[in-house]
Amino acid sequence: MREARKAFVGGCFAALGLIVVDVVALVALAIGASIVFRGAIDKAMLDPQAAGWESFLQHGDVPPGQPIGITQKVGDAEVTVHGVRESQGNEYLTPGAGNKWLFVDVSARNAGNNPYTLSSLLQCRLRDSEGRDYFAVIGPPIPAPFDGMIPVAGIIQGEVPFEVPSTATGLVFVFGQVFGTGRASWALP
Repeated sequence: MREARKAFVGGCFAALGLIVVDVVALVALAIGASIVFRGAIDKAMLDPQAAGWESFLQHGDVPPGQPIGITQKVGDAEVTVHGVRESQGNEYLTPGAGNKWLFVDVSARNAGNNPYTLSSLLQCRLRDSEGRDYFAVIGPPIPAPFDGMIPVAGIIQGEVPFEVPSTATGLVFVFGQVFGTGRASWALP
């Protein structure tokens, strides 16, 4: 009986040891995958075309920039840019050397018959006079993000943060459909 108990206890410890090894391996795999994925995201945000994301992100021609305050329809969204502000950050967070943060104040009304999912990372960008695109960034503090689910006839308003070179000129804010070719743009001062 004593030998059977020893065998049973030994088997339990062996099974527990295998479970611990499996958990450690899964955690290591998850950490490795997140590092690789984060690297791919960082590369895509810096240069989407070189990262091979150009077919997923908006690309192509940008319509002429309309004045701030004009509402434009893009798919089921009626979008209005209300203004833009500049920031050099605060004591804890600042844009990179030679850059500035621009915060575009924008609203969207769902003019469709179904809830509308809005993603500033996928649907918003700035384009400068030389044709370079700048995508929304994560990090700068904003009072209200321009992201979320908009119910039918609902409105969402928030700011979209961008980091651009301090020397960038001729900036236009571009809002586009995630899937589709609908776009609208506004000239920024």
